[in-house]
Amino acid sequence: MQFLKKIVQRFVPKPKDKPLTLAELSYAMAYRVLPGYAFGERHDLKMWSVTKACGPYFYLLTLGLAYGKRPEECDPELGLKFQWHNGQLQDGRTYFVMEYPLTPEHSQNLSEVEFLKASMAGQCTLPPYFSAMIGRLAPSGETFDDVHYFILGKSPEPGCTTWREMTADGANINRGMGPEPKLESFLERLAAS
Repeated sequence: MQFLKKIVQRFVPKPKDKPLTLAELSYAMAYRVLPGYAFGERHDLKMWSVTKACGPYFYLLTLGLAYGKRPEECDPELGLKFQWHNGQLQDGRTYFVMEYPLTPEHSQNLSEVEFLKASMAGQCTLPPYFSAMIGRLAPSGETFDDVHYFILGKSPEPGCTTWREMTADGANINRGMGPEPKLESFLERLAAS
């Protein structure tokens, strides 16, 4: 649990007075909470293989870590909209993918000037479509090694996506344009990464 405390201190924003949007929640999960799990000291691989439980679990965890919410303050129906997928890529690497619910921000088109203005004011969040932890599962099934973490999110350019990679040291690297925001396309891009 020490690595979770480090995440909270280093990456997670302080609670805000304004209402939390789904785009902000998804962003906090994709860019702050899940990378901590991907690069953490230990992986709960048995829990991660339970696809129906992981989406709501990480929803609750994000609300608690990032926004100080207690479980009874959370919306169980909303938690079910975070979909978890796992499987194996053709090269033998294992993937764990979070699929985020679509938000109004996904379809909102802003001009470059509007985007920059909203960004400077802290009023614009480019929400993720998917994020993934990929790595090598040891034959024993006990360890997850050679881990990489990728995010497919909305791009400021209308109708486009952006492909990003987070590293163990917290770097957020723009890898260029991403594929269309569909699970099959995301998995194809992961296989090529």
